[in-house]
Amino acid sequence: MSQINPNLPTTPQSSTALPTGAKVSQAELELSCINLISQLEMQVESARSGNSRGRHVENAPGNTDKLLSVLLDFCDSNFDKVSAESSVKSIQKASIDSLALREVLSSLGWGFAVSNLFGKSVVSDVRVRQSYESLGESLLTACVTVLKQAVDTVGSDSPAAEMIQQSTAVFVEEFKANW
Repeated sequence: MSQINPNLPTTPQSSTALPTGAKVSQAELELSCINLISQLEMQVESARSGNSRGRHVENAPGNTDKLLSVLLDFCDSNFDKVSAESSVKSIQKASIDSLALREVLSSLGWGFAVSNLFGKSVVSDVRVRQSYESLGESLLTACVTVLKQAVDTVGSDSPAAEMIQQSTAVFVEEFKANW
């Protein structure tokens, strides 16, 4: 029978211990959060730049898929299954809303496509507008939910949490201005 050496610590004493709910160290999670916020801001900006309002609405499902992919990759890389649960649910909701907008856009038919050539925009359709707005709300909720989980994971009293919260507030404003 082996004996336990009483001089060895039984719990980790280093500062590189994983934050609760994290798959990575605190430092790696902090860097991942900064990278995530940058990716989200770039996706929102690239989705909006150079597009008219109607074109932006038509491209919203594809742009949403890119954003959701970034969020899922972040959750998978940084959170354990339990801590990622609410984030994944909000991502699934946004994905469903993206599919709904696709369906509404595809239901407009050829007559609308012809009138679109003469200046009628897809946002003039009430169903499209409502579906687009619902998608925007659920997409923003998904982004904020993931970032809030990151704050909870790094610890709300850490300097990284404050930086994430500030960056989240800026992202929310940019998202609202560009959606």
